[in-house]
Amino acid sequence: MESCKHCGEAVKRKGNACCSISCARQAKLVAGNEHPQWKAKPECLQCGQPVKRMNAKHCGMECSLASKRDGRSGGKNNPAWKGGRTIKDSGYVMIRNTEHHRSSGGYVREHILVMENILGRPILRGEIVHHRNGDPSDNAPENLQLFASSAEHSRHHGGRPSHCFCGSPHAARGLCRYHYAHAWYIQKLRGQAA
Repeated sequence: MESCKHCGEAVKRKGNACCSISCARQAKLVAGNEHPQWKAKPECLQCGQPVKRMNAKHCGMECSLASKRDGRSGGKNNPAWKGGRTIKDSGYVMIRNTEHHRSSGGYVREHILVMENILGRPILRGEIVHHRNGDPSDNAPENLQLFASSAEHSRHHGGRPSHCFCGSPHAARGLCRYHYAHAWYIQKLRGQAA
């Protein structure tokens, strides 16, 4: 049987350093911080104050949020950092760039960055970057093509026309607002004619 580190009596439970809580407290005061459970509490990564729990990194929510704002736990400072380049399920390559005007969740599609580098300017709202070979992960400059609008890109793919049969710009399904709103009437007339 083991003996108490403070008073020398027999320890009742295996693995305990002292025979009672009062002896443990006294041993802590006398011996300093010898026992692993009596170690000094870790310090907050943000402010340096002792943390409330042994496995915590910050003393409270304010320091935790401040650390995230400072970027200490995100990006290159995160232990799980893999270089800031990832591939989505859709096949698009995403690059970590929180400062970019087109970033979503801190990431930007690589083909956008490549095209902006080619043009020497940011891509304007409405402009579409097209992959010529259809592979969204192939972002070689010779594989990328810029379209001025979504309609132009749609026409390239053989999509619906950009204007209604009456000549007005289309709203949906290749029809202008008027003809789209009255499509049920046109279908009714076509049904009667048949």
